[in-house]
Amino acid sequence: MRDEVKMDANRLIAEVYKRPALWNQRHISYHNREVTNRVWMEIAAIFNLPSTCFQYRSERERTPKRIARTRDATRRAAQALRPSPMRRLLA
Repeated sequence: MRDEVKMDANRLIAEVYKRPALWNQRHISYHNREVTNRVWMEIAAIFNLPSTCFQYRSERERTPKRIARTRDATRRAAQALRPSPMRRLLA
């Protein structure tokens, strides 16, 4: 479990609000992960937190979970299409 970090929520909100790339979907850098990671690292430095505290997980870390989720959903869909043994007896 993560260590609990105490910080001033109002100050965090203010720091995020100063950086529209984090919250304004119309901002040119909103979808740029490099920029948003850098900005989150700036905020982490302000609060004396590790620079990885706010970073997005990399694509490499997310891919195995995405593959497993897709595999499981496919398996459930295939099972739903397969007739059950009881249905075969009743037919």
